[in-house]
Amino acid sequence: MTKNQTLEALGNQLDSFYSLEQVIGIIKNIEESSSKKITIDKITDVIEEVVCYIEYNVNEIVDLDNAEFEISYSNQLECTSVGINSNEIRDLLIDKFSGLVQEEQEEDQTGYVESECN
Repeated sequence: MTKNQTLEALGNQLDSFYSLEQVIGIIKNIEESSSKKITIDKITDVIEEVVCYIEYNVNEIVDLDNAEFEISYSNQLECTSVGINSNEIRDLLIDKFSGLVQEEQEEDQTGYVESECN
């Protein structure tokens, strides 16, 4: 039952049909059941997926073509700068967290979620 349905049902009843305690209980149940619950576990799973993607796709994340090197006084080659494709990381984060919100919406509609983990 949604809040609108509850309010409509209450409006159709006599003033003394529901007690104050019953109305409060009904409204509390609606708020609890309709709130989205993105848990720490789900966020941790998304973070793990992002880290895993970065580890396995280093060549897409790190800009090796524009890496800068210097030769130190002891004739050692030192990497002084390596660019990161922040757009790739940003797109990945948006995709994963959008998927998390979409899972919540699907869970609200169906009551369960099928996993799409790779």
